[in-house]
Amino acid sequence: MSSDLTRIPPHAIDAEQAALGAMLLSDTSRMAGIAMIGVRPVWYREDHRLIYDALLALHERRAVVNTVTLRDELERVGILAEVGGVDYVIALAEAVPNCEDAKSHIEILLRHWAKRECIAICRTAALNAYESATDPEEVLTTTAAELDNVSASLAETRERPLIEEIAAALAEVENGAGTGYRVAWSSLQNLMPDYGMMNTRLWTIGARTSHGKTEVACQFCMQFVAQGARAHYVTLEEPVSSIYARLACIRGNEVGGVPGYNAVHNQGKNNQAIAEYLSGIRVSRGSTNVGSIIAQMSTTLRREGRNVFVVDYLQCVQPTRSDRNGNRHRELTDIMMRFRDFTVEYDVMMLVLSQLRRGEGSQDDRKPHLSDLKESGTIEEASHGVLLIYCPIAPTPSRPMELIVAKHRNGATGSAHLVCDFAVHQIRDTQQAETDASVRDITEGRKHEADDESTGYVPF
Repeated sequence: MSSDLTRIPPHAIDAEQAALGAMLLSDTSRMAGIAMIGVRPVWYREDHRLIYDALLALHERRAVVNTVTLRDELERVGILAEVGGVDYVIALAEAVPNCEDAKSHIEILLRHWAKRECIAICRTAALNAYESATDPEEVLTTTAAELDNVSASLAETRERPLIEEIAAALAEVENGAGTGYRVAWSSLQNLMPDYGMMNTRLWTIGARTSHGKTEVACQFCMQFVAQGARAHYVTLEEPVSSIYARLACIRGNEVGGVPGYNAVHNQGKNNQAIAEYLSGIRVSRGSTNVGSIIAQMSTTLRREGRNVFVVDYLQCVQPTRSDRNGNRHRELTDIMMRFRDFTVEYDVMMLVLSQLRRGEGSQDDRKPHLSDLKESGTIEEASHGVLLIYCPIAPTPSRPMELIVAKHRNGATGSAHLVCDFAVHQIRDTQQAETDASVRDITEGRKHEADDESTGYVPF
């Protein structure tokens, strides 16, 4: 390894000079170069990075760009001598072989930049792996995600004509991308815009222990997958098999004709179909480190196209080692802001489950409020929407459930009244549950009448 540390990283000074010279002389080359490079640190030499930053500043101000204005900009920020003075600026312009070749020169810079990034990432991974206290899973997931990010960033530099980009964006809108997912419960959907729950938002789902936050999250996943989403459920407490069992029961209710586990284990008739359907949802047992969780989600997003994420649950998440400061309020603030930045950067939806503060005595059964969220100010500020669950414990498996939309930046607040049957993992609108119960009573009554006729029993 020591010999590798002394090797010179990949670079191409002549390509850097040619690219800068072309962007200095040609508006077309400059616009193409800025579009391909952006803010990526592709420059091996520091003076070339400073010159590019000056070109970028002139371009953003829509100023005229030539050797005179570039010299003036470098002089204004006090770095003209640092980059080699006026002579070097003029030399860059004179050294351009052909401005039309700027794109090829920039592609060379991008390839060398990607190589240097890979070297740095792998070197960091090697150093971390030598540490005795390092979690190997964390090293692997973080390294894989960082390499995926470099690959994706490199792919973004490939130019596509503007007309093609606009056509692709319109096609995504026509296919429903970016519009959101509708929810199956009409009483909740009535509180949402016509397009449903925005898929570019961070939602917090809060509930007390045993009030059904995991149940609701699983139901949402199944509803969104039915509309074409691909979900990734990160469980930090329950086993992966337990989450898959819940999801299978929900799907079994839809296709098996028999609620709950009976549908899943109905002599194996539906197992294969249910398993194929559930491939739309990846469930994984994540590390509690927020960096590892985001790295894991980034990997499934890049490789599998996952666009709905669930973190179960927030209070289990720990900050990265460098961000730990003993102040839990500040740590949760950083964690929630990182989750929100993830949803915005990648245009995805995330559901973060959170515990509510326990009440004292009988107050533990009262309806929750935003202030009941642990570290409520932090969570509310970062979230685009907050759902609170009120599901008081009842002596029967079927319990009334109220979903309280306590915060919603793109819709109304209010309550949705549902019925949750925890025994068979089924949540329905209250009105639908009453209708189903009436139909069931009528069906059972007719069955009893038929049985009575067959046995000759005549009621008084």
